[in-house]
Amino acid sequence: MVSKALSTSEKRAALHQVAGKLAEFCQSIYPLLIAHADDWGCLQGDAFTIKHLVDPTSPRRVGEFEAALVALHNVGLITWYEADAKWYVHIRGWFTHQQLKGHDKDGRKRQYPAPPENPNKIETSAQIRPESPKPALREEKRTELKRTEPIRSPNESGTAEDEDRRKTENQEVAAFIRAFCDVYAKHRHGARYFIKREKHVPLLRALLATYGHERLMKLALVLLKTDDEWVHHTDRGIEILSVKASWLDNRLAEYEAQHGALKVTA
Repeated sequence: MVSKALSTSEKRAALHQVAGKLAEFCQSIYPLLIAHADDWGCLQGDAFTIKHLVDPTSPRRVGEFEAALVALHNVGLITWYEADAKWYVHIRGWFTHQQLKGHDKDGRKRQYPAPPENPNKIETSAQIRPESPKPALREEKRTELKRTEPIRSPNESGTAEDEDRRKTENQEVAAFIRAFCDVYAKHRHGARYFIKREKHVPLLRALLATYGHERLMKLALVLLKTDDEWVHHTDRGIEILSVKASWLDNRLAEYEAQHGALKVTA
C-alpha cells in the first residue's frame, strides 16, 4: 500500500534540497521500491539491480540510480545499507502503512539482513553527488556570448568516438541476442524466443557493460538450466536475466569454484 500521506510528506519535499535536479526522479522511484519490497520492507539494493528491477525501461544511468538511493536515504525515506558485502534497501516506517497479519507466523523468514536501527547519513562523493542546474545555466550563457562551442569529452553524445562506441555496443548486443536465442531454443525444446527490442536492447547494453559477452552467456545458461522454484513461472528470458543477474552470478561463481569453468555451447 502507498499512503496518500506521501503527497504531503516533508521528507519527500526535502528531496528538492538534497537531490537537486534528481528530486522528481527520486520521488518517482520511491513508490516502485515499495512495490518490490518483501514482507519486511526490504529488497536487494545495489544500484544496478534497483535500476533493472524497479524501472528497467528508464533512460537514467546506474550512477543516477545510485545518487537517488543516497538522497532517499539521507532524507529518511529509506535505509540504504550494506551487509555481508551486499547492498540492500529498507523502506523506513514500513509497518506503519503495511498492515500485514501473520506474515511472520507461517514459517516465512527474512530473505535479507535486517537494517541498522540508527543509520548514519551517507556522504555523497563527487561521482554520485547530484549536480545543481545553476552552473550549467551560467556555462551555457558564457558559451553563447563567446560564440564558441563547449569542449566535449570523447564519450559525449555526438562525437565520433561516441558514434564508434554505439556501433560497437550495437554489434555486441546483436551478437548476444543471436547466441541467446540459439541457447534458449536448445534448452527449451526448440522454442523460439521473441525479442522486444525497445525493452531488451537497453537491458542488454547494461548487462554486457557489467559482465561481458562470455560471462553473460554463462548467466543465461544457469538461468535456463536452474530448477529453483521461483523460475518455473517465468519465461527464463532477458528481463528475468536482468533482474536476477546478481543471484545468477553468485550461483555461477559457486559452481565454477567447485567444478571449474562452465562451458557454453549453442
